[in-house]
Amino acid sequence: MKMHCKACGKKYYVTENSYNGYPYGSGYWSNDIDGYVRASVPAHQRVFHSRNCWEYWTAKNIDAYTLWLHSMGNDDNNVQPTNRDNSINETIEERNNYG
Repeated sequence: MKMHCKACGKKYYVTENSYNGYPYGSGYWSNDIDGYVRASVPAHQRVFHSRNCWEYWTAKNIDAYTLWLHSMGNDDNNVQPTNRDNSINETIEERNNYG
C-alpha cells in the first residue's frame, strides 16, 4: 500500500508483513500467560515513514498530542495514588528529604 509520511510527505510502501512505517508496534506483559504479548499496528495506521519523522511530528505537535492523551483517561494500574486520594499525605519537601 502506498502511503505518504504525515511529517515530511515522503512516499513509502507498507504491507502487513513489512517493517516499513511507524508506529510499527509494541507490546505488553501479560500476567495471564506470564509472557510478553506483541501487538503490531495494521499497515494503514503506520503514518510515518521513519521513527525520526514520528518523533519530530510528536515534538512539533506536543500540546495537541498531550491534550489528546489526557482526554483518553488513565487505565494504568501502576499509577501511584495522589494527594487527592488522601492515600499519600506527604509533601514534596518530605519526599525530597533523604536525610
